[in-house]
Amino acid sequence: MHKLRLASFNELSLIVNIEQQCNYYAWGYNLVYESFMSGSQFFLHESNAGYYCVKLIDDIAEFLSIGVSPQLQGQGIGFVMCSHMIEHCKINGVQKIFLEVSVQNFKAISLYKKLGFFVIDLRKQYYNDGMDAYTMQLTLGLF
Repeated sequence: MHKLRLASFNELSLIVNIEQQCNYYAWGYNLVYESFMSGSQFFLHESNAGYYCVKLIDDIAEFLSIGVSPQLQGQGIGFVMCSHMIEHCKINGVQKIFLEVSVQNFKAISLYKKLGFFVIDLRKQYYNDGMDAYTMQLTLGLF
């Protein structure tokens, strides 16, 4: 059984540690801190194996980041955390979820598509090294 909990301010360093272990375009402490202080929500996996960050703005959500410790990748933790994020958004009245992902992050793109996300845009030179990103969207609550 996988459980997730809302992270506290005191756990930001843990989140940064996970982030820097597993993400090529890793956030530093300042960006995690600024996101936390601006209302983004960080959820931690029960074993601290991973986290995700989402920001809810009215009926829109921005799925800002996700990370799973490298030694635990491939065990479905990312899928569990993404599913949790989607349910959290539904409960809070979100209609659309957006995210950006590197065009070369094939594992993440595959996971997001499995969850129902689809590509809506290509963002040229989105990352500092000039790499492009896809903007993806998931629409919730279709009638």
